[in-house]
Amino acid sequence: MHPLEINNIFKSFKAVENRNEYITILSGISLTVETGKSVSIIGKSGTGKSTLLQIAGGLDKPTSGHVFCDGVDITTLNDSKASQFRNRKIGFIFQAHLLLDDFNALENVMIPALISGKSKKQVLDRAKMLLSDLALEDRMFHSTGTLSGGEKQRIAICRALINEPDIILADEPTGSLDEENALEVEELLLSQVKKENRSLLLVTHNIEFAEKCDYMYLLKNHNLELLREKN
Repeated sequence: MHPLEINNIFKSFKAVENRNEYITILSGISLTVETGKSVSIIGKSGTGKSTLLQIAGGLDKPTSGHVFCDGVDITTLNDSKASQFRNRKIGFIFQAHLLLDDFNALENVMIPALISGKSKKQVLDRAKMLLSDLALEDRMFHSTGTLSGGEKQRIAICRALINEPDIILADEPTGSLDEENALEVEELLLSQVKKENRSLLLVTHNIEFAEKCDYMYLLKNHNLELLREKN
């Protein structure tokens, strides 16, 4: 059993100009992400990278095929059950950090775990540990409006990890950052994933970032091609 298994995924949309025609985005995609491994997917804009990631996280449904997370077929779950499952098993990091402005850094990290029903003491201890690991111990009580873009994205990483998910899904997590902040966030994300023995599925245009992962794929012509694998 693996944290994420994508089996024969197809995704099509009705054409805007002709509702009787369909546009294929993904065609028979299969991918396994092993425990403790990082997998990156690169490809041109519009090839379906984000669509594949949304399907992998149960945010979208495939036209056909199945996605198993920790042995559970999330494509069969209704919206309520899928939401509960995502909260417990999947961590998301997006290009836009999506932090809540009414809460400070520590509170933003804690929210998913409190929603899951964990004790406040347990959640507080883990949130503080994660923020310290990502060099944010001096910023945890600051409002999000006072933080830099790099700091906000590091908080988003902590939030994604707070519930100890089996799989982290990251969609262009450094796409809105300058080169220096992007490099820092890349290193912190990959090192923290390794430290906690999590699994990572990353989509990015950043080739250098993608090459740091254990496996690197190209999404082209609706399917995946393995480009490199670390020895």
